[in-house]
Formats: sequence, structure tokens, C-alpha cells
Amino acid sequence: MADLADKKASKAQRREAARKARLEEQKRRQRAKKKRQAIVIGIILVVLVGGGVFGFMRSQAGKVSPDELQAAGCDEVEEFEEQRGVHIDGQPPPERVPYNSDPPTSGQHRGGGTAPWGIHDEPIEPELYVHNLEHGGIMIHHNDLPDDELEDLEDLVDSYPAIGQGSGVILMANPDIESPLVMTAWARMQTCEKYNEKVVRAFIKEYCEHGPEKFPLGC
Repeated sequence: MADLADKKASKAQRREAARKARLEEQKRRQRAKKKRQAIVIGIILVVLVGGGVFGFMRSQAGKVSPDELQAAGCDEVEEFEEQRGVHIDGQPPPERVPYNSDPPTSGQHRGGGTAPWGIHDEPIEPELYVHNLEHGGIMIHHNDLPDDELEDLEDLVDSYPAIGQGSGVILMANPDIESPLVMTAWARMQTCEKYNEKVVRAFIKEYCEHGPEKFPLGC
């Protein structure tokens, strides 16, 4: 009888030990699961916060402060009513096409092609480069800029790759403008007294490929 009682007790102890072992294993798995969940949540938070910070930094990178605009003598970007981009065929008209801004930012233009992107030492007729603006390009007009500022501006223009339909940026000498620097895009214009890289890049970034005709450009 004693042996039978001992066997029953031993069997009960084994069952109890097995039960405790199962409980410990469940607790271990629960702790491991919670730990994995915490790690995943932590990674998600890092990605979200990091992405938000990165996105905020990117959004701020193209913005120019009022102090920077003032230091460069730049006006705010001016918006003009869009004029229809009607093509002018044949020979140049006896008089210049009437535009609602000077330099023009939209309106009638030649339909046979656009002006080559890049740096031009001589003026381009408005009826030609307005077609560039219609394709989403940027015109940078300069007049009497100091040599060092002009060299920096030329380097900036050269930095845009000629992908798709081209770089999308033209730098042109224009003796008819009153300010040393005028930037134009389709229905947009900004004038500056000095060259400021951040201002120019911000304008290009904001308005490149914003013309009514969409072409892939390097800007």
C-alpha cells in the first residue's frame, strides 16, 4: 500500500511539475511576444518620426526666408494671368507680340521648336523662349550682374542634367530688363538685385515642369 501511495504521490508531483513547466513556457512565450511587438512598434515609430523629420527637412530645404529674400533684394514671386499659348507660324510679325508681363511669362509663341537649354550670351526673342516656358522650363534673365555672381549662376545652370527633353533651364543675357536678375516660369516671375543660389534653386524647384505642356526636364 505504501508503494502504491508513493507512486500516486510521485505521479501527482510529476503532473504538477509538468503543469508549472507549461505555465512557465507560456509566460516565456508571452514575454518574447511582447518584446517582439515592442521592437516592431519601436521600429515603426523610428521610421515614422525619422521620415517625418526628413520630409520636414526636405520641405524646408527649398524655402527661402524673408530675411534671405531681403538680403538678395528679391521680390516675392509674382503671378500673372495665363495667356493662351497660340503658335505663331511663318515670318516674325511686324511688331512684337503683346504680352502681359515683361519679360513675358505666357502667351503666343513660335511652334516650330524651343530655344536650346543652357547658357546664352545673346538675347533670345520672346516669341521663341515663351515656348520653353510652355514646356515647363525656367528662364533666368541677367543684366549687369557682377562677374563673380554671373560665374556662380552659370555653374548653377550647368549643374542641371539634360534628361528627357533637356535641362529645363536657360540663362540669357537680357539688356532690356531693369533688375540685374529676373527669373520666369509659365505665368510666374521673380526679380532680384543680387544672385542668391538658394533663391534661384527654390524658384527652379517650385516651377520647373509646371507649364501647360508636360515634358520631362532635368530641373
